[in-house]
Amino acid sequence: MLLKFFRRFRISTLLVMLGVITLFWAGTLMQKYPPSTFTFDSFGMPLYVLIVKILSPYSFLSKLVAFALTLTVAIYLLQFNVRHTVVRQRTYLPFLFFVLVASSLTPLQRLNPAIIANIFILVSLSHVISTYQNSEALDHLFRSGLLLGIGTLLYAPTVVFVFLIFWSIATLRQFNLREWLVTLVGILVPWGAVVFYFYWFDLGASEPFIQLANSLCLEAESSADKIAPIILCVAVGVPLLVAILHMLTGMGSQKIAIRKHQNIMLLFTVVALLSFFVVPSCSYEILYIAAAPISLLLSEYFSDAKGKYWPEILFLIFILGLVSMQLYPLLMHSL
Repeated sequence: MLLKFFRRFRISTLLVMLGVITLFWAGTLMQKYPPSTFTFDSFGMPLYVLIVKILSPYSFLSKLVAFALTLTVAIYLLQFNVRHTVVRQRTYLPFLFFVLVASSLTPLQRLNPAIIANIFILVSLSHVISTYQNSEALDHLFRSGLLLGIGTLLYAPTVVFVFLIFWSIATLRQFNLREWLVTLVGILVPWGAVVFYFYWFDLGASEPFIQLANSLCLEAESSADKIAPIILCVAVGVPLLVAILHMLTGMGSQKIAIRKHQNIMLLFTVVALLSFFVVPSCSYEILYIAAAPISLLLSEYFSDAKGKYWPEILFLIFILGLVSMQLYPLLMHSL
């Protein structure tokens, strides 16, 4: 059975996953899809604009970097789960789920600010979780804030994850004003450096804040097809709801640490998905960030799901839905 094969913790399984993932990106790497545009192409944050200036002359290299970053985040998720257990079984499923969900919309198989900011959000969150029952938390919290601050300079909607970071601190630790202030200082340090740079070179000290306001408040625009997101909502949404219900019903029997980690991932998912509706400029690129907690929640369910047919059917719905999303633009392009 398909699910039984993919949840095995073997090198052969990982190699097959890499093959599937490469096929998902094949059309993009072979430049079979027409170019797509999003709001962040016109109104980017300072660090993302700098990266685009370097890579924009090299179309293929830009796509290759995006593919490499996607794989990097997927690999980091496996390490994240080793450090902070969310998925109790040993499995490569988080790797597979992340890349397939993040890569599901073909117009987003390209360099975008969310895929870069996602790395900083995940490492920032890892530092916060590392403070659980840790008497020396200040260094972790400062680094967490610093990384999140850098993330906001890449992708403006990253600011909503400030709430996730502070909520996680409140969940994992007793209230300590000094710890909250250290985290806040960490967030502000990258902004202080950028403001100083703009001031020193007479670019206007307020310019970074103007860019932030524009990047947050302008209505999102994209050239993405409207059918593919509907398929995505069904293919990912149905298994995700089942996975969340499964997690909530079994949470009472989990160790306290695992329960806290799973709660944080659940909130992470909610914050990322709500951003799409609440932040005007937030478009489909937020999927790269939402895919991280979603992949862990799906993996927790599918790696431990009992039953002979129902988990296999859900997994098949997931795979067939995402495969159809890769074939649909090729079909439309050929007509």
